[in-house]
Amino acid sequence: MVDTFTKEAFSLLGVGVTVVALRTYARLTMVGIRKFMLDDYLMLLAVVVYGLETGAAYSVGARFHGLANNSMTDEQRRTLSPDSPEFALRRDGSKLQLIGWSLYTLLLWLLKLCICIFYTRLTIGLQHMRIRTRIGFILIGVTYVATITAVLAGCGAPFRKNWQINPNPGNYCQPAISKMDLFFTVVLNVLTDAYLLSIPLPMFWQARIDPKKKAWLLVMFGGGIFVMLAGILRCALILTVTAPSLMLFWFETNHLQAGANGAQQAGSWAVRETFVAVVIGNIPMIYPLFSRTITKISSTFSASRSSRPSKLDGSRSFSLKPFSKQPRTANPLSVSSSAEQIIEARYKKGNAAALRQERDESSQDIHVVSQTVVGYDTREEGDRHDMEGGHRFNGLVMVKTYLDVNPKAKVIALESAHSVGGVWSQERMYPGLRTNNLYGSLEYSDYPMHEKTFGVEAGKFMPGPSIHKYLRSYVEEFDIQKRIRFGAWVQTVERKSSDAWLIHYSQTQSRSVSVNGAGRANDTAVDRSQKQILTKKLVISTGLTSEPFIPHIPGSDTFNAPLFHAKYLLDNFGDTSSSPPASSKPVIYGSAKSAYDAAYAYASHGISVNWIIRESGHGPVWMAPIYVTPLKKRLDHLIGVRFLTWFSPCVWGAYDGFGSLRRFFHNTTIGRWIVDRFWEILAGDVIALNGFDKHPETAKLKPWMPAFWIASGLSILNYPEDIYEYVRNGTIKVHVADIDHLSEKKVHLSNGEILEADTLVCSTGWKHRPSIKFLPEGTDRSLGLPHTTAEKKELDPLIQKADNYILQNYPRLQNQPAKNQNYKPPTSSTVSDDNDPYNLDQPFRLYRFMVPPAYMNDRHIGYTGMMLSLHTTLCAQAQALWLTAYFGGSLSPLALSAPDPNGTSLSSGTTKPASPNDDDSSSFDQETITWQTTLHSQFGRWRYPAGHGKRFPDMAFDAIPYIDMLLRDLGLQWRRKVKQGGWGKWWKEVFWPYGPRDYVGLVDEWRVARGV
Repeated sequence: MVDTFTKEAFSLLGVGVTVVALRTYARLTMVGIRKFMLDDYLMLLAVVVYGLETGAAYSVGARFHGLANNSMTDEQRRTLSPDSPEFALRRDGSKLQLIGWSLYTLLLWLLKLCICIFYTRLTIGLQHMRIRTRIGFILIGVTYVATITAVLAGCGAPFRKNWQINPNPGNYCQPAISKMDLFFTVVLNVLTDAYLLSIPLPMFWQARIDPKKKAWLLVMFGGGIFVMLAGILRCALILTVTAPSLMLFWFETNHLQAGANGAQQAGSWAVRETFVAVVIGNIPMIYPLFSRTITKISSTFSASRSSRPSKLDGSRSFSLKPFSKQPRTANPLSVSSSAEQIIEARYKKGNAAALRQERDESSQDIHVVSQTVVGYDTREEGDRHDMEGGHRFNGLVMVKTYLDVNPKAKVIALESAHSVGGVWSQERMYPGLRTNNLYGSLEYSDYPMHEKTFGVEAGKFMPGPSIHKYLRSYVEEFDIQKRIRFGAWVQTVERKSSDAWLIHYSQTQSRSVSVNGAGRANDTAVDRSQKQILTKKLVISTGLTSEPFIPHIPGSDTFNAPLFHAKYLLDNFGDTSSSPPASSKPVIYGSAKSAYDAAYAYASHGISVNWIIRESGHGPVWMAPIYVTPLKKRLDHLIGVRFLTWFSPCVWGAYDGFGSLRRFFHNTTIGRWIVDRFWEILAGDVIALNGFDKHPETAKLKPWMPAFWIASGLSILNYPEDIYEYVRNGTIKVHVADIDHLSEKKVHLSNGEILEADTLVCSTGWKHRPSIKFLPEGTDRSLGLPHTTAEKKELDPLIQKADNYILQNYPRLQNQPAKNQNYKPPTSSTVSDDNDPYNLDQPFRLYRFMVPPAYMNDRHIGYTGMMLSLHTTLCAQAQALWLTAYFGGSLSPLALSAPDPNGTSLSSGTTKPASPNDDDSSSFDQETITWQTTLHSQFGRWRYPAGHGKRFPDMAFDAIPYIDMLLRDLGLQWRRKVKQGGWGKWWKEVFWPYGPRDYVGLVDEWRVARGV
């Protein structure tokens, strides 16, 4: 009959193995086997050791009846015959005791190592915590060596004395009761456990998080205290043993009884100790698995109660979500934590009632249109809310960051679309849409885009649907969906007082795209209801690609065929993937990347395309293979290499701390010669790889402007097949001419050609100014928005000063590229279009490209995402944290940094953060703010005349220095690779590309620096 303790031991083993299996399954589903970390493999080894340990413990009692070379008198030792069965049992039992001690020690220290590895991810981005985890690794290694040495060598030589029976080998050579083994194991075990507990518990105790969440985290990590107590208790019980024999894990048998001596209890507590250690070491990884299950069950229950299914299509349904997971790279010390952590309890009493109240509120919904309106601390009928909008990469991370720092804030976000994503929303998924980035470069630092989950592959471009899925997942994981009001079209924003903005918007339930009698696409919202909201703080996050620009084309009213912007290309196809387009004679008008996309979408379906590039325009966009230069490096990586950023003139470049090197490259003759050669090599390589000069048709797509003068206009060929082969074989026919006029299903060109057409797709850019009307009238300039100046204003001297400064410090910019002599700006198809980008002669003028200088001291309005860069997520994250600090009064004038005026390289990658005792209420110096705003916004006009520089920030190699500038304002380390330490850190800092992983933990770094 199986005894009680045997049942307990193997039952706990079964549960322990199940826990490790669940952990492994959770990690497989979250990151995939390719992203397994060292602790994932060590835990599999640990479960094997756990099984061997339990088996050894069972054999001690079941096979050897608990006999070993201890608890014998000298007389018994002399009279025991070496040929007797008892002698063999005691000898082999002692050997097994030694094996048991070794397995027990190995198991506990493997678990400690796994936990310490986990802590390195848990505290990533926190430098002082990183040092403590390193000490933990050293402590684990040293104590394991000491403990296993005591177990195996404590007896001395020869080694066989560990199972010697006669003469008496002494206590140290009796593995079952060796005091040396006991004291070394217990003391060092408790010491390492206590140190490991000291890493997270103080931070959780001091963190400003929900009390229930804090209590749960303390209980979870406090399980280690039980492991410590169990080890101490087991030691005490062993020392009280007087029975004939004792084993590591005591199994009661018919031969020996464990009485009041405590041996039975010692074995029990040893089993429980290792079991709890196994569970505690795996809970952080398996909890998100249960969290998702609970969420699904709760969501189903909620849906059945409300008859409103949970979805991200604009409906507002409540989902009971007790816990939320995040990926392994997120730092748990933020309000939201990691997928490997037990994180935030979202469910609170009264949530359902609060939601019903929120639904019933009149005139208070805030919607984010394509225009992203973000507001905080909004007020309606005495209630207080926070509000955010513009749900593409910038808007979403703005919501999350603000909530990370202000967990009790009520954030409301407005989105005009009926799904998340902006450019990547479901309604804009035309066939073949892909990112210009390879996998790994377009994701948030705190939420990795795992290959298996999102259908992406290493070394390949990411499909549009995968980006949309990723953004939906991000919204769900961080519980942002309840903040978003879909189908909200913001119409006016009116300043009501010094700290209040009244927002008028229309709420729509659905969207319809149709073609009117003139063949023009109409984007129509149905089921509108007018609403308004009052907000104390407001963020505009509409981005620059929300409202399409369609030029005036004579005869468009007689075209009698679909005429639409490339934004609506999807509506000319059956779906986003394989359905053939409705058009059989498409004409593409424009030379932007979207024109390439449209031409490829039709040509890849076997449909002939006529592609018109304006003779009076700027010429074709630069299109490069992903791997460029003779070294075949990724283009999206090259622009993130700090060394290569020095080859691009940048007025804020000195914020990277390498001002002296930048001065060499741009203020000396030899330096400028090197810079010119770099750009010649880059451009020449692209031209050669694309074979522009090898065929008369591809020659028509050769860019007219040098690559040096463009920024985000440098796009990447991200198509599965060679688009230029379609040009060479005639499937795509390029026409360099203007459209003279349209007639019924015909396009008349300025060179006399007439093209048959049943569709005209206009890839003609965007109206970059937000379509929101700001009141009172005439406030555009003070709000930093693009506007038209009919006559010279008082700002002109400052602009002239900025121009002189730029040209003096960057002489290369004095030789501007030759302009197209036939250039004519297109005119808008809309009469009296105030947002016509070609009529606005003043760009966005925002401090740090985010805050209107006139409102800098008010801290109640800001913009995010009003720039173009391949480093979309990196800039979005930095801007979100900067604005959060600015709105909260934590970005004081004393904290704003400036590059060393002498341009010397700084020795460290950090600036002194603003202390909580700094006078944060002091005013920003208006003259300084206005000067820097003018200088930075004016720089684009000279640096990127062939791009968008004269209208808004247009960045390529300028993005990393821009992020440096924001991080220095925040008092954070901007040299992220140096901060990571390790061998060759400066080599990596200068020559390795920056990416999302380099900016993990920014929010928590800032919170720690601020004492938040």
